Amino acid sequence: MSWRPLRGVLAVALLTFASGGIAGAAPIQRGTEMKTLCVGRFLLDVPAATAIQPGYVYARKKVETSTSVSAEAFRQRVAARTAALKAARHRSGESMWVSEIRFDDDAVLLTSWVSDSSRAGHRQEMYVLDPAHSVQYLVSGETEAAKLPAAIENYRALRPRISYRDPNSIPTAAGFCIDSGFIAGNRINSEEMTIGLRPRAYPGARMTLMSYVTGKPDQPLLQRASDLPPEYAAAAARMRNLRRGERNVGPIQGQEILAGAEEGGRRMYAFLWESQGRAESLQFPFLSLQLLTEDKAQAPAFRDDAEALGLWDQVLGSLRLRSGAI
Repeated sequence: MSWRPLRGVLAVALLTFASGGIAGAAPIQRGTEMKTLCVGRFLLDVPAATAIQPGYVYARKKVETSTSVSAEAFRQRVAARTAALKAARHRSGESMWVSEIRFDDDAVLLTSWVSDSSRAGHRQEMYVLDPAHSVQYLVSGETEAAKLPAAIENYRALRPRISYRDPNSIPTAAGFCIDSGFIAGNRINSEEMTIGLRPRAYPGARMTLMSYVTGKPDQPLLQRASDLPPEYAAAAARMRNLRRGERNVGPIQGQEILAGAEEGGRRMYAFLWESQGRAESLQFPFLSLQLLTEDKAQAPAFRDDAEALGLWDQVLGSLRLRSGAI
């Protein structure tokens, strides 16, 4: 699973803008208390009243968190999933279920066929419970059927590295923050994250932070404009540049394109910042921050350009590698 295509629509729209003037940013005009999020191996400051929609991939495995899960509910979930897999039929006539392995009292790995027509691939689902905090983690992925023993050992090794983390706490050990959890370690892997942010103080505004370890960095944001199709020019024509150019965040090299428009008395914004990162680097992965406002929101997200730029600069400027993360 990967969220890398998410760069598409916003990037192609912004990249078609002609170069414009530079607009300076002012501090956020609304009194907004900030809080620090630990996301992946990075920290980000966002308005305290922000709804967060996390998405994580670690070692090619999707990681999902459920809260308020009792030990009994955990057992019921695993039993229900096992029963569903055993009831589902493969085209061979056998069930979709392949095996169940209990690593300990609070962790079980279920293996099934990846589809009802294939014998070449398996799907693994590892259920892990932290009974002290009633938090469940579901780690899932796909592997070749011929590599099942190695896949099982991979999950077995991953299980003790997953632990509960208070969402408001900042770990000091090497590892990868997930939703209400932590995966210890600093080996190079295919870890990714997509974090959706909706700051309630700015209704109609949504931000997205993306990151993934890249094998081959792409061209910088501003250099990709010439490769884009002309049909995006119409969408970009109604927007105006607020700021465009190099934008480094601490040691992280990046570029930004910030655009806005006013239509029917409503202000709309589309901001994009990217850092292409370095090959096979946990410290410098691909990073992207996006901000969009919704046309149909009941109230404008920002009073003016200065307020929009102020929020953007405060959030983007806070992005940093967590101390001890690597």
